[in-house]
Amino acid sequence: MTSASDLLDAFLIDDHQNLTKYKKLPKRQIIELIEASLRKYTWLREHDAELPDAHVARLKFAKLLQTLHTTKKLPYTEPELRTMIDLTTPLLNYIPPDGPIDHVMEYIKENDLTEELCQSLHNFQANLREYGSVASMQSLRQRLHTLLFMDEWEPLKPSKCWSESVRKDFRAMKGKRKENWRRLLKHIRGNAPKNMPGSWAEEAADRLEAVGIDDFKQQLSHWFAPFRSGELLPLSIPGSHILKGLVWYVAVSGDETAKQTALWLLDVKWKQKRNMQKSMTALEVLGVSEKELRDRDFIAQPPPSNAGAALQKLMDVRNLWQRVGFAEAMQNPEKMSEVHDRLMDELSEPKTPAAKQLAEIMKSMVMPDLVMDHDEGVIMVQGEQHFYRLYLSTGKIERVTDNAELELNWEKIPDYMRARLERDHNSPMQLHTLAHYLSRESIYRNFFRVKSKT
Repeated sequence: MTSASDLLDAFLIDDHQNLTKYKKLPKRQIIELIEASLRKYTWLREHDAELPDAHVARLKFAKLLQTLHTTKKLPYTEPELRTMIDLTTPLLNYIPPDGPIDHVMEYIKENDLTEELCQSLHNFQANLREYGSVASMQSLRQRLHTLLFMDEWEPLKPSKCWSESVRKDFRAMKGKRKENWRRLLKHIRGNAPKNMPGSWAEEAADRLEAVGIDDFKQQLSHWFAPFRSGELLPLSIPGSHILKGLVWYVAVSGDETAKQTALWLLDVKWKQKRNMQKSMTALEVLGVSEKELRDRDFIAQPPPSNAGAALQKLMDVRNLWQRVGFAEAMQNPEKMSEVHDRLMDELSEPKTPAAKQLAEIMKSMVMPDLVMDHDEGVIMVQGEQHFYRLYLSTGKIERVTDNAELELNWEKIPDYMRARLERDHNSPMQLHTLAHYLSRESIYRNFFRVKSKT
């Protein structure tokens, strides 16, 4: 069988990459390939300064990792999971983060967390960075919350959340009873939808039966008793997920006593109201109407719909791009400055309130602090702190404040942005891009440095 290292060497020189073929490898080999890819990616980051095109290989490895992580039911062992998570954690600012957690979720279907695996997951969680869509990151964080709720070695903090009493009692359980309760709690998902899925309920019924309805009702009564105390109770994000899951289990049980206990939630007073909506909405499965929850101020009133106005704004933006000829300029970069001038003319005298709003939106998109001197071939940029001159003929970038010449700080530029830039040559089109960066120094200042004198 070809080694993972040899597979990756062949992968890098393959100009017509068919990533799906790697998912057809034996599953043990896919696990080895993921680890080898992470190690090579790490090495490329460590040697970035001396490898001008390291980002090209890293982008390829990132795509390969994303593909490999979608392989279902990889037979990871606990040490292999920890190694993968620990290798991924330092790279969370560069590669998609959800793959390792997908494998952990698969692993715990048949296995339990260990203290060492929990430590790796805590470190992973602490180093998470926003990557990809807001929805995918939210789902990832929610899954981590419920995963780490099952960490039996983390010190308890009763002041953090009401649900710490659940963790305390669970840890004190013994033998088969603890095993059954672990299976019940592990079935609660942080990224569950608003309405209880039938497939979840079917599996939940089996786990609830193993616990026993009498034990479930007794624990529920003990855990929910503080809801009637009239005291302000803490509610963390993980605790809100556990609360929602327990309410769903009540619905699955069909037990009237359990239902009445769950309805004690209508008397609760939370300290952190921002965390309560998801868990309180779960009461709808027990027949509590959304209107009642709103009237009791457990969930927020829906905002007025403005979908029509938003759609009209998008249409206005599209029409504006068409009028100024933006698409043509993308094909012919030399016309970019002309498009910029036409665009600024369009926005200079908005005629209606809607047009004024559109002008404000467009000003943030079209480099409002840029002036093009066609005669001199110079782009003049007003940044947030400095003025700059960019010379189209030579590619020189000059900071007017101190006459310092700037160059790209290549090591600070993300890989996906490097693919659109040239390291050692500033073409006119690239200078327009860099002018945009310079006008927003607070975001992009690290992309530039003073050019060393040789």
